[in-house]
This record gives sequence, structure tokens and C-alpha cells, in this order.
Amino acid sequence: MDKFKPNHREITDWIGNQRITWCGPYSVATVAGCSYERAYQTLKLIRGKRHCKGVSNANIASACKKLGIKGKWKKLEKRTKLANFLPTLEDGKVYIVQITKHVLVIDTRDRTTIDNQYLPLMPGTVFIY
Repeated sequence: MDKFKPNHREITDWIGNQRITWCGPYSVATVAGCSYERAYQTLKLIRGKRHCKGVSNANIASACKKLGIKGKWKKLEKRTKLANFLPTLEDGKVYIVQITKHVLVIDTRDRTTIDNQYLPLMPGTVFIY
């Protein structure tokens, strides 16, 4: 199965260092099938701030809606562990999950997790859980 994998940010700061690819915009870009920068700018506009660090679930839901993604939003009980949450997911769906201030995508069609944390090593790495 081919998966859409957004590229890392192509923008640099005033010194020339590559800008950070944040997990919230990365997950939105992955699900929406758009560039990271488009998702980043959409979230930035929604937040009304100059960056996208620390986006909320409501911000992610608004960005997905603005980018044409229909979804259901569910809040879990506090302190739900990922290991306990994974078996409750329906097969054949794609989930944006926020855990401990980090956002990732879980695809139950082929049981993969897509995360931005490994971009410096391998852009768009897909991990099997």
C-alpha cells in the first residue's frame, strides 16, 4: 500500500538552519495528503500565532476540516495507555492520535504508525507496530 509521506520543511531560519518539522502539522499533512508547509500554514492561520508548536486537538480538527478531511473526534479518559488504546481501534481507518504532547498517525489498514520524529534520519519513515 502506498502511503503519502510529507517531506521535511524546506524553509530555513535567518542563519540558514533548517526549520523544525512539528508533529501536529506533519500528522495533518499525512492524513490530508498535502505538503507539510500547507498544513503548517493552515494551522498557523487557525491558531493566530507565528508558529505551530503545541497545537491542540481542536486546532488539528479545524485544520483537517479546512483541508477537506471529514472525521470523528473522540476524547479518551485520562491516562489511557497507548497499548490499551490500540486494540480498541477499528480496522480500515486512519487515526490522528495525541499522546503525551506528541501527535502521530496510526493506520489500521496495514497496522503502521507514521511519526515525524525520525525525519532527520529517514524522511517519512513508516513503523509497524
